[in-house]
Amino acid sequence: NTGSVINVVTRSGGNDYHGNARLFYRPTFLSAARFFDQNSPTDRPVRGTDDFRRRFERKEIGGNFGGPFTIPKLYSGRQKTFFFVDYERRAQLIGDTRDITGIPTLAERSGDFSGLGRTILDPSTGQPFPGNRIQQNRFSPIAAYYLGFLPQADANGQATAGADQITNNHYFTARVDHQINPKQVLNFTLNVFDSHVDNPFPFGGVAPDDSSVPGFGGIDKDRTYNYVVRHTASITPTLINSLLLGYARNNFPSLQPQNKTTPAAIGFTGNFVVDPALAGPPLIWFFDRNFSVGNAIQGPQARVTENFQIQDSVSWARGNHRVKFGFDGTQYRHDQAFLFVNQGIIGFTRLVGGNTTGDDFADFLIGNSPGFIQTGSNGDRDFRQKAAAFFGQDTWHLSEGLTLSLGLRWEYTSPLTDKFNRVSYYRPGAVSQLLTSGHLRSFEGTPIVVPPGERAPNGVVFVGDPDPVLGGIVPAGGVRKDKNNFGPRVGLAYSPKATSGWLGTLLGDRETVIRAGFGVFYGAIIGDTVLQQLGAPGFSGTNFFAITGGAGTLADPFAPDPFPNFRGNAGRLPNPFTQNQLELFAPLSFTSQPIDPRIRTPYTMQWNMTVERGFKRNYVASLSYVGNVGRKLYAVEELNPALGTFFPVPAGRTIPTPEPGNQNERRLNADIQEGIGQLVSGANSWYNALQANVQKRFASGLLFQVAYTYAKAINETDTQRGVLDRINRRFARGLSADDVPHRLVASWIYDLPFARKLGGPLGTALNGWSIGGIAVFQSGTPITVLNPFDTTGDGGALRSFADIGEQFRNIDPRKNDGRAFNPGSFVAFGDPDAGFDLATDFRRGTSGRNQVRVHNGANNWDLVLTKKTRLWSETKALELRFEAFNAFNHTQFTTVDTNLDHKDTFGKFTGAAESRVLQLGVRFSF
Repeated sequence: NTGSVINVVTRSGGNDYHGNARLFYRPTFLSAARFFDQNSPTDRPVRGTDDFRRRFERKEIGGNFGGPFTIPKLYSGRQKTFFFVDYERRAQLIGDTRDITGIPTLAERSGDFSGLGRTILDPSTGQPFPGNRIQQNRFSPIAAYYLGFLPQADANGQATAGADQITNNHYFTARVDHQINPKQVLNFTLNVFDSHVDNPFPFGGVAPDDSSVPGFGGIDKDRTYNYVVRHTASITPTLINSLLLGYARNNFPSLQPQNKTTPAAIGFTGNFVVDPALAGPPLIWFFDRNFSVGNAIQGPQARVTENFQIQDSVSWARGNHRVKFGFDGTQYRHDQAFLFVNQGIIGFTRLVGGNTTGDDFADFLIGNSPGFIQTGSNGDRDFRQKAAAFFGQDTWHLSEGLTLSLGLRWEYTSPLTDKFNRVSYYRPGAVSQLLTSGHLRSFEGTPIVVPPGERAPNGVVFVGDPDPVLGGIVPAGGVRKDKNNFGPRVGLAYSPKATSGWLGTLLGDRETVIRAGFGVFYGAIIGDTVLQQLGAPGFSGTNFFAITGGAGTLADPFAPDPFPNFRGNAGRLPNPFTQNQLELFAPLSFTSQPIDPRIRTPYTMQWNMTVERGFKRNYVASLSYVGNVGRKLYAVEELNPALGTFFPVPAGRTIPTPEPGNQNERRLNADIQEGIGQLVSGANSWYNALQANVQKRFASGLLFQVAYTYAKAINETDTQRGVLDRINRRFARGLSADDVPHRLVASWIYDLPFARKLGGPLGTALNGWSIGGIAVFQSGTPITVLNPFDTTGDGGALRSFADIGEQFRNIDPRKNDGRAFNPGSFVAFGDPDAGFDLATDFRRGTSGRNQVRVHNGANNWDLVLTKKTRLWSETKALELRFEAFNAFNHTQFTTVDTNLDHKDTFGKFTGAAESRVLQLGVRFSF
């Protein structure tokens, strides 16, 4: 957004150097959001009780310089060697706020649950707490630590809290061009990006990934290097070869904890931390209230990716043909140390039996047995991938006004493989021979064994095991190689010649161009698949998840049951951190995401047709149709549904009566008591758009462009993590979450005409002013409302939504406390407390995916006023810029609360785009 244009101009034999220096400053701007003290973890506005604005400040500084490369008395590159360097720095501080729900009231924080509406029990006696109040001498010291971070909530358990997000980015670019001889040119380019971000909400304050309140931020660092060497050789006047060598490296240590208070210092006594050197406060998840407090569970992460590339192409001109062919080869490396759930996640819920008082926060206050616990994964992986492609194309000038382009590309991307095969795959019915024979070892050499009296889980296999699906043994990467990826390309450009009659008026003499094209483009397995191997059984280290059933305490989840006489829960969880071998046996409560062994490479078929007409010398208008379909797109399909409702129970199998919460006891594969979401290439997408564009080239001081798109996007899932329906993959086919039917964008620059002919000081002051801007208008996006209760009992295999209520109506949020639509348009159903019997009443909801659209579109104006002044010579200039982003401070809503459980905020907007920002800038060019 600096508005700068980077140019380097060189002339053979010249001695001119070119560049500019620029400084942009976004001053402190108070926007329509709440502003909080950076060091305050509580809901306390700064400077009084009625200041609900937040701080935003950005400073940018940079410059570029270029010209012939010369070392006095040693080397003169005026004839053949030129350089260019550019540097920019951005420093930004922005107040980041969150609206939080589910926060305990002040009374509950003091132990008073008399207003809860239900009785809480004392696990030490089995009787209700007197008056529904917990004496403070029963409070856990751990709870006392976390309470200091909770903001003050209103009577509905809602609060707003915030802190500053601080970003420092550095950008550097360098380029050298060297002419070896008249037929050969060598180019070298270096790009460096360095970033440091202090983020108070690393994952947006969304439970259970991140803390809902400030005080548990993360530090993200990112340093990227990109080197490119290109050699271009003119072999003959009609034959040119271009060779490119590239190397890119990205070092991305993220989510380094800001809060490094050790679990021991807080009061935890149990051993459940993967790497104590990077530990901080464990995350506490209040499942029923849906908020969390503690360090993010998604790290710390350390990733280093490298990309080695070699590319060569040959261009040959012969007659009316312009032929080009070549190849592209890539070696990709992804090394990571991902400490998922490094210091554990401890969850409280009244929905799981055990020692619960009947309220998740009350359990937490007394340091009671958790409802569940998860410990961390060993995320050390070294992934590798290779890709190769060959292409050929011919641009054929059939006649003066007609050109035909034909091309074919073949490409192959190998499966992602770990250098040391620390992965697992899923083959239903198979049992790992490597595991049962005692030949399975971790990278560190620790045996992975089935303990005496237990058995290996059905379906979990490893690289080298017999493969009942593909035959032979399970290959590295776990999938069959897909080498059938041919992508044809066809293009047409036609400019008719019509000099008279109505055709001459309509088409002009070569003033109209008709273009059309079609192509097939392939994708590849992407990095998100890598992350899903963190839970690979046997290679996930101490990864452990358990519903405690009453065992342990908040301080030590692996301690004996502190209340063995309460509900008969006496027991103790095994601590995986105290074992000298890695045990793997059925039933498993976790596994890595499997990949369909016959997965195919996703692809899109794209086509377009454009009619472009020039008129009145400086104007061009175009009308286009653009379309594409996506096939074999990545998605997730559940392989291990829960039986007893939509999926019948096989003969001879006995399961418990279906009810909410016992899905894992009813899984198809009883040896893996969780969902198994397999990555499949089974989704589709469709996109069609009509695009219109009118532009005026710069002349008489005016340049503008207006573009309009009318489009429709349909798909079956929005991301590769989206779930397909197990019974009918097309069940959730609907509008894409990114569907925008209308979008209008206008941009313009106008040099103000007055004082153009004035000279002297008055002309210097009044001449050189220009105004410009960008205006964007677009439709809102569709939303989906899920049902808060389990009404299908299938364990995640089916798609289901809320019931349709009254007719959906959009509401003006500016006049209705941020409300986006009438909340009665969707209805929750299936509450077991209201008599819903899952075993007999199971059904899907009556609403569908993305059926309605909210008014969260764009209405944004960015304006700029500039003053350009020539200084003491023609080549020296000073430019002053005043820019206003969202100049009219129009509130543009973004996210909306679609959780029917949130009685007070359902149907309300919860976020908005950036408010008005003012920026001042200066640039000196020479």
